[in-house]
Amino acid sequence: MLKHIFRQSNLYLHKALSRSIALNLFYMLYRYLKVLLLGKRNLLSAQQLAVHRKSKLLIIGGGPSINKLDKDFFNKLQDYDVAAFSYAALLPVKIKYYFYEVPQGQLLNHHQRYLYPTLKHKHESKEIEHFILKNHNSNAKGLFNRFPFFKPSITFPIHISSVDRLFRMLKLVDFFKLSAKYFFQVRASLFSVCYWADALGYKEILLVGIDLNSSKYFYEGPNPWLVEQVPNPFSEDEQAVDAHPTSENTDGIKLHTAMEVLNEHISAKVYINNPRSALADIFEHKAEP
Repeated sequence: MLKHIFRQSNLYLHKALSRSIALNLFYMLYRYLKVLLLGKRNLLSAQQLAVHRKSKLLIIGGGPSINKLDKDFFNKLQDYDVAAFSYAALLPVKIKYYFYEVPQGQLLNHHQRYLYPTLKHKHESKEIEHFILKNHNSNAKGLFNRFPFFKPSITFPIHISSVDRLFRMLKLVDFFKLSAKYFFQVRASLFSVCYWADALGYKEILLVGIDLNSSKYFYEGPNPWLVEQVPNPFSEDEQAVDAHPTSENTDGIKLHTAMEVLNEHISAKVYINNPRSALADIFEHKAEP
C-alpha cells in the first residue's frame, strides 16, 4: 500500500515538474540541500577537475559497438582527455574523469564482483585520475568506506516535457554560470557530461560505445581487451527488450530529442564513432580519433 502511494506521488511530482521551469528550480534546490545535509560531505565543484585539460574529450559508454573497434584504438588518444561511465573502466585506457552512480540490489552485487576490483587496481596504478560520484544515495556510504578517493558531486535532473522550456532552462543554468560546476541531466549521464564538457571549454567531443539501441553491453561479447567476459546483470526478460533503458516512455523529453536540443545549444562539435547509434542522425560520424 505504501509503495503504491509512493509510486503515485512520484508520478504526480514528475508530471508537475515536466510542465514548469520554476518547479524544476525549486526541486533542484531541495535536492541540493538534501544531499548537502544528509551526505555530510562537501560537494565537489566539478569545474575544479579540469584545471589542466586538452581541447578534445572522448566519452566512453558501454555499448557493444566497442567490440568492433580496432585493437589499437585506445593507443590513439594522445589528443584527448577521456571520460568514462561504469564498466568502461574495464577497458585499457587512461581515464581522466570516471563517472559513477551507486546502483541498488542485484546490480550493486554485480558491480562489487566484476567492477570494483578493477576500480581498486586503476586507482592504485593511477590509470584513473578523478573518480566522481554523480549522485549521493543510500548506498553511497558503503562506496566511500570502500573507496574514499571518490569525489562527491551532484546531478540535477531536468524534468521538462517541452523543447522550448528545455532551451529556456539551459539558458538559465548558463546565466547563473552553473553548467561547469554541477551536472544537469535529461534522461542520461551522456547529456550531463556533454553539457558540462562544453561549459569547461572543450572544442570537440567524440562519443564511443554510445549505442542506445539495445540492452546489450560490450563486456558480454568477445573482444580483444577483457580476459574474461562479464555476464549481463539483467534478467532474460529485461534483456529481451530490444531497446536501451533511456528509451522508455515517460512524461519527459526523450533522450534523442534532448541531445538534439543540446547539440543546438552548445558550442563544442560532437562526433559519434558508431554510425548505427540511435544518435547517428544528430552527430557526424568519426571512425578514428
